[in-house]
Amino acid sequence: MKLKTLFAIAIIAILAFSSCSGNKKDKVEEQPKELTPYDTTVKGYLSKVFQVKEGSYKLEIPKETFRKVFIQVKIVSIEKGDTDDYSFESQHRGPLYLSVCNKDGQPIANYSNIPCEYQMGTLLKGMAENVGEENWILFEEYNDYEMPKDAATFIITSKKIERPRGTSSSSNTESDNDFEKEEKSSSTSNSKDWDKILDDYEAYIDKSIKLYKKLEDNDMSAVAEYADLMGKAEDLQKSLDEADRNDDLSAKQLGRMLKIQTKMMEAAKDMK
Repeated sequence: MKLKTLFAIAIIAILAFSSCSGNKKDKVEEQPKELTPYDTTVKGYLSKVFQVKEGSYKLEIPKETFRKVFIQVKIVSIEKGDTDDYSFESQHRGPLYLSVCNKDGQPIANYSNIPCEYQMGTLLKGMAENVGEENWILFEEYNDYEMPKDAATFIITSKKIERPRGTSSSSNTESDNDFEKEEKSSSTSNSKDWDKILDDYEAYIDKSIKLYKKLEDNDMSAVAEYADLMGKAEDLQKSLDEADRNDDLSAKQLGRMLKIQTKMMEAAKDMK
C-alpha cells in the first residue's frame, strides 16, 4: 500500500468519526480483545534478531475499516540482522506474521498468519541495524469472521521472502550507482517534505480529536470548526501529492507516522 493511501485512509476515518456525533447507537463495533504474547520469541529465521516486548495489546475490528482486523505490537531488536534481506523490501507484506491464539497458545482458525503491513519492512530494516531499538509494528488484513471469543494470546513468526529470479541485488548495482548522486541530492529536501507533512498530519489528527469531543458535548462552535477542518484535509491531501514521489520514509519518520496513527486509533476507541 502506498504511503499516500495510508494518509488518505486516516484522513477519511477521522472525518467519519467527527461527523457521527449524536449517532452513537447506530454504530456497531466489536469490542477489542486484549491479547498477551504466548511467547516473546519471534519464531522462524528472524528469531535471533527480533523479540516481542511483554505487554497487553489490542486486537481490533473497527466498523470504519470494513472488517479490517488489526493489532499493533511492540517489537524489539536483540541482535543485528541482514539489512540486504529481500524480506524487508516494502512492496510486499511480511516478513513477520501474527497468529491469534487461545490461552493455551493454540492458533485460532481464520486468525492465523496475519502479515505485518507493507511499510513495516522499512522499519524492521532500520531496527536490524540498531540493537535495542523498539517500534510498534502493525499487523492487519481483511477478515469477514467475527472476533474470536477465545482469543487470549498470540505468537509471531518470521518467514523469509525470496527474491524473484532475475532481480538479484547484484543486477541492480549499476542502476543504483547511476542514481546514487541524484538520490543523495534529493534526500534532504524529500526528508523535509515528509517532516512537514507529518507535522501537518499530527496537527490535523489532534484538531479532529478535539472537534469530536466538542461535538459530543453539543458545543455548537464545532460546526464552524468542521468546515475549517475539511479545508485542512484538502490542503493536507495536496501537500501529500506534492511530496516525495518515491513514497519513501526513513525508519524514524515511519515510526513517527505509526505513533500518530496509534494516537488516532486510541481516540477512535472512545468514539462510540
